[in-house]
Amino acid sequence: WARDADTLEKTLPWEEAMKSIEEAEIGGKKGWRLPTRDELISILDTSRSRPALPEGHPFLNTSDMSRGGVRHRDYWTSTEYEEDNQKAWMISLAVGRVFDSHKWFDYMMWPVRDGE
Repeated sequence: WARDADTLEKTLPWEEAMKSIEEAEIGGKKGWRLPTRDELISILDTSRSRPALPEGHPFLNTSDMSRGGVRHRDYWTSTEYEEDNQKAWMISLAVGRVFDSHKWFDYMMWPVRDGE
C-alpha cells in the first residue's frame, strides 16, 4: 500500500484511474495498481469512521479534513461489478461501506503494489 492514501492528489473515472495508477511512479517505484475490493475491505475497521481504519494505522491523508479541505474519501477498486459492466466497486473510507458505482464518476485512487 502507498503510505499516503492521497499520493496521486486527484480523482478520476475508473478507466482513467486504472491507466493513471499503472503509469504512476511513487517513491521511485513503478508497478502500482488499484487494490481489489477484497484488499480494500481487508484494511477497514467498520467500528470506526472518518476514517474507517484501525486505530494507529500507518497511513497518511485518510481523513476528510486532510490537506486543509473537505474531501470525500471514496476510493476505486479494480473489481468490476459483476451484474453491470458499466460499474465497478468503490469504498467509502469515511464510513467503511462498499458500493457499486458507474465507472464515469470520479473517485480517488489508493495505490497498491505486489512484492518489492
